[in-house]
Amino acid sequence: MFRTVALVIASSILMAACAGIGTVTTAAPQTQAEQSTSTTPTTGVTVDAAFGRATIIVGGDALTVAIADTKEKRAQGLMFVTDMGDVDGMLFVFNDAAMRSFWMRNTRLPLDIVYFDAAGSPVGDYLMTPCPDSSTECPGYPSDAGAMFALETVAGAYDLSGATLDVSSVP
Repeated sequence: MFRTVALVIASSILMAACAGIGTVTTAAPQTQAEQSTSTTPTTGVTVDAAFGRATIIVGGDALTVAIADTKEKRAQGLMFVTDMGDVDGMLFVFNDAAMRSFWMRNTRLPLDIVYFDAAGSPVGDYLMTPCPDSSTECPGYPSDAGAMFALETVAGAYDLSGATLDVSSVP
């Protein structure tokens, strides 16, 4: 019994920590009563100070971004953030170029995402919309090819479609 419970918990954590491809099914939605007693803040949440900051060059523009360069930071990403605060976006940095997919579970702001390969060329971009808290499914937004970087910004804030990432500016 303990082993089964541990496997279910581990699977749930892995599912939450990884960006899945396609549609991801989660636990049943909360009732209105459960939602009204939720301790998750819905406004005034900025990007966690634990994320390092850096200025990167994208399409010739300098952007101040939070850096998500560990498994834990990539898993947290911009979940529950309602105010970008002192950053223009978040740059997800991976150790290698591979197919990537992000989703918008627990994400409050609509976001634009641009995937970049190891050379900084764009390999996919999307407008990503938050999943309703009541939704049991959340779509994935996959890269078109192997991506080593993903940049998320507030939807419509920057026109980064086709822009390249100056990888020498990435810490």
